[in-house]
Amino acid sequence: MEEWHQILPISATIVGLNEGHYLNNVFSKLSFFDEIFYFDLGSTDNSREIANEWGVTLTQHEKLMAANRYMKNSRQKLNTNGF
Repeated sequence: MEEWHQILPISATIVGLNEGHYLNNVFSKLSFFDEIFYFDLGSTDNSREIANEWGVTLTQHEKLMAANRYMKNSRQKLNTNGF
């Protein structure tokens, strides 16, 4: 039986940081979406390269990266249990 997927006029949005080890699987599952947006929060792995290989719309915005740094610093200050 031949597998067939209709392209749906729907956009998928993904926000990630250093998710390169998941992205090929994620993008393959979303391939029937009309467009895919990946908002990168400043990854240091191969996430951006993988997004480019899949042809998704990649956004890397300083405000997103700054928000990620702020959240990370806030968690560190609030974490009193050592984990």
